[in-house]
Amino acid sequence: MVIGIVLGLASAFVWATTSLAMKTQSEQIDALSANTFRMIVAAILFLLLLPFFGGLDALAQISDGAKLALAVSFIFGVALGDTLYFWSMTQIGAARAMPLSSIYPLFTWAMAVPILGEPITFKAIIGTALVLIGVYLLTPRISTQPVISRSVPSERSKSKDRDEKSHSSDSEISRGVYSERSEAARNDIESNARAKRIGTLAAIVAALLWAISTTLLKMGLQDGLNVVVINSFRMPVGALVMLAMVYGRLGKQAWRGIHRQNLLSLILVGIYSTGIGMTLWTLSVEYTGAARAALLVTLAPLIGVPLSVFLLKERITRAIVIGTGICVAGIWLIL
Repeated sequence: MVIGIVLGLASAFVWATTSLAMKTQSEQIDALSANTFRMIVAAILFLLLLPFFGGLDALAQISDGAKLALAVSFIFGVALGDTLYFWSMTQIGAARAMPLSSIYPLFTWAMAVPILGEPITFKAIIGTALVLIGVYLLTPRISTQPVISRSVPSERSKSKDRDEKSHSSDSEISRGVYSERSEAARNDIESNARAKRIGTLAAIVAALLWAISTTLLKMGLQDGLNVVVINSFRMPVGALVMLAMVYGRLGKQAWRGIHRQNLLSLILVGIYSTGIGMTLWTLSVEYTGAARAALLVTLAPLIGVPLSVFLLKERITRAIVIGTGICVAGIWLIL
């Protein structure tokens, strides 16, 4: 149990720092493309390690049911969940996306009630209420009132001696310019507000997908195989699925954001986040169970939010600090 807890805490640290690393790449490469690239790197890494852990004979020992559970778990959790999460960071920032997505144990518990007969306790109800309050505090709020300076073109300040007709003409032009600026500002604000709402929803949907993935992963671990063997199956299958997704959506433009300057950093992120991080996470689930492993990973925002201030220079409000703390406390009560 102690080993599983240590592995879970290490996984939380890796996930928090991975989130920040992926955020720094978001301006250069699409979230789906970046996520696909790191899966390709991880797939190659585990296939290179496979011969040292039984090779193809070890892969053949995975039952068909476990293969299905592991493959679907990867698609829900990594292909879809991680991509949505990384994209949400570009819309609402890592400081908000990280604690919002960390509520996925709430969904895990909600699914366990009807499916596994998990009891509904008073602590779980209080925890759920706290999570909802935390989500409310973490949801971005944007003013829909544009602030436009009613500045008049500089020509008017130089036309005191113009006749009334010219003055009237300038006034009409000024009003037209102001109207256009006001409309443009209003459109920008509405577009920004829409992006924030969709980004918030994406982080929450990512949490739901991770909950489904964690449950399926635990089912796929029933065969008791080595974690390297398991990931040697999951990663290549997932990488192929994600390649189909990225080419279906972006075609040959999928890799346009990858160049010599960021290639090495993307490879290192793939090895660090998926090679090391996924191994730690899988071992944590195996040693402590899906619920406890999920609980430990909820500590990631407590690491990632402060780091987002120092490394990404994101602005942290009082609502973000309180909302993050309330969400983490609520999840601990639920589990």
